[in-house]
Amino acid sequence: MVPTPRIPRQHEINRSPAEGAGIHRHKMFEWRRLASAACLLLLAGVQGSYGQGSGGPPAGSWSASVVLDSVAPMTSPVISGAADVATAVWAKGQSISTTLKIAQKTSGVNQWQVTAMGENGLGLPPTVAESSDGTAIAGMTPSGFPSVVSRSGFSAPWGSPVTLSNGGVNLWQLFLDGQDNAVALTSTCASVCNTYVADRPYGGSWTTKLINPNEGAIGAVNASGMMAAVFLGTQTNALEIAVSTRTSPGGAWTAPRQLWSGTGTVPPQVAVAIDANGLVTVVWSVYGNGGYTEIEASQGQAGGNNWSTPAILDSVPSPYNVTAPVVVTVPVTGDVVAAWNRSTTVAAVETSYLSRGGSWSAPVAVNTPDTNGVGSLSLAASSDGSLVALTWKRGYSKTATWIYAAVENPATHQWAAPALLSTTGSTSGHPAVTCGPLATATAVWLETRNYFMRAATYR
Repeated sequence: MVPTPRIPRQHEINRSPAEGAGIHRHKMFEWRRLASAACLLLLAGVQGSYGQGSGGPPAGSWSASVVLDSVAPMTSPVISGAADVATAVWAKGQSISTTLKIAQKTSGVNQWQVTAMGENGLGLPPTVAESSDGTAIAGMTPSGFPSVVSRSGFSAPWGSPVTLSNGGVNLWQLFLDGQDNAVALTSTCASVCNTYVADRPYGGSWTTKLINPNEGAIGAVNASGMMAAVFLGTQTNALEIAVSTRTSPGGAWTAPRQLWSGTGTVPPQVAVAIDANGLVTVVWSVYGNGGYTEIEASQGQAGGNNWSTPAILDSVPSPYNVTAPVVVTVPVTGDVVAAWNRSTTVAAVETSYLSRGGSWSAPVAVNTPDTNGVGSLSLAASSDGSLVALTWKRGYSKTATWIYAAVENPATHQWAAPALLSTTGSTSGHPAVTCGPLATATAVWLETRNYFMRAATYR
């Protein structure tokens, strides 16, 4: 498949791309995943059509999986870019001797080229961002400040590592906007977290700025360079969720706006997305009385300070849980899709969607609820609005879990039946997924106690 042409830069032509970004974390100060999967970035442009038309659920299928790496222990993967030309990264090794591994998908037939970068780092999962023209940045957290490598196109070699000094020591997310301006979100966490944003204009150098001296953050960037950072931390002895935004690359940040505050010691679980027009969606799960009992969401415009009253998407009585939300915006349609785990007497992966100006839909279960646990969700949408894809784990034992994937037609919000990708998934790993135009998707995941990295493609 021919790679999607890149979005022209500002000095070349005026453009109006659409984009979504969905990101989530494991728990408060583990900023890679919030009881779910590693952070996920989706950059997209307005091209093509829905592909699925106005009919029912998607009718494609997943390929047989291929092995990308094996032998030594690996971290969970992160993937970015269009499905047929995506880039995935993970760290391989143990302790301070891990190596950054980068896999570039080279065709629509599930073929990959895997590169090992000579970087010694910690076991924290790395991160990656890829734009439509093949420009990409990848990085990991070594012993010291984060290290980032870049390439200028699909066939270009990776450059030498660049150290992001004067900022946080942990690298959490990397972003590329529609003009290949790069952003890195870093932090240093002790009793509190200091959050930094490092900006690199296309063809320029990195500069770093402290954006919050008290809290850690997750973020999302759209193709125009608008950005949202959602902070989780403690203010005046209370837990809080707050958000700051900016309207241009390297621009000024708004003052943090508190979206939620509560007592206790268990932090919320948070996801964030931003659409092509700068509309930001924040989704979170609130802990109280022995469980995460509510999924809530609020929206606001980048650059503004007005946020909607939180809407309750789902709720359960304690001690049941609704956890690990993920969210993505769908280019072309402008809808927002959220997903989360719902655990009562049975476990389900639930989704809801929001059309601009409307209300959140009633939750629907993507899988058939049963007594096997579910978790580690990853969610993505295609650049032409033709597909939404979701991956998760189901069932747990001492040695393996099942890896599932499901796809949705964004025009009708109908989900196809889940596909079983693996019966030997890693119990500690987190699958990841990305989408491409013409209703394509690529998933990557760990198997067999973190010793095998696999990938499969949907079309």
